[in-house]
Amino acid sequence: MVLDLRTRHATRENKEIDLTPTEFSLLEFLMRNANQTVTRRMLCEHLWEANWEGVTNVIEVHINRLRAKVDRGFEERLIHTVIGIAPSRRSFTRSLRFRLSLWNAAVVVVTACVTLVALREGVRITLIHELDQLLKEDLQEISLALNENEELATLYDQLDRKDAGHAQHKWFAELIDGDGTVRYQSQHAPPASVWDSESNKPVRTVGQWRLSVRTNTTGNGTIRVGASLESIQADIARLDRFVGLAAFGVLLVAPPCGYWLAGRATRPLAAIITTTAGL
Repeated sequence: MVLDLRTRHATRENKEIDLTPTEFSLLEFLMRNANQTVTRRMLCEHLWEANWEGVTNVIEVHINRLRAKVDRGFEERLIHTVIGIAPSRRSFTRSLRFRLSLWNAAVVVVTACVTLVALREGVRITLIHELDQLLKEDLQEISLALNENEELATLYDQLDRKDAGHAQHKWFAELIDGDGTVRYQSQHAPPASVWDSESNKPVRTVGQWRLSVRTNTTGNGTIRVGASLESIQADIARLDRFVGLAAFGVLLVAPPCGYWLAGRATRPLAAIITTTAGL
């Protein structure tokens, strides 16, 4: 077999063989790699500088047509197909379908994780905001009762009942005189060390407690209310388990779904290449 690279002619035993430009390039590549096994990936990358393996059978089409032209009328076959050599893992990972499925799965997983984390943080912020609103209303009610000179025994009784009614949240209230004397302290009040924080914010978190402080408008003391964050943290822990399971499910489903979608996406391209080869 002789190839004239200058004139782009092919002859075998002085018989000229009419080849298309693609068939000529394919035969040239095979002859340059004579006595070597050439994979479909190598042929794809040589002809189109891309790996279409697994997307189309265009290589088989070209090889069959080239074999028909080169071996027709001759006893000795020049082009042989080696059966039983599976595509390498590197070849599969470089295929267009695999790369598309990988990108699709990565986008889906990242989007799902960001969405789930945002959902988790949104729920946490909402729960704390609702708790702050309740504490703010409690401060206003207590301050109003003190300013209206409501009987202290009645006020203490109301605070005790509220403390008992919100025992699961460890709600508490404290009334502090101007000289620092504790006038009233509900059952679930935290240790005094909780208030040793250097922060002067009216609403703050210290350890497991959400605290809210307000100076009485009459200037004769301080009102403290708060609640434990344990119930909110328990809700967030349950939500974290749900987020983890959902993320794991997305991680399992995204790759096969991405591979299936990549196959459908590359189907028109495969049809175009096959049609072009036929033309």
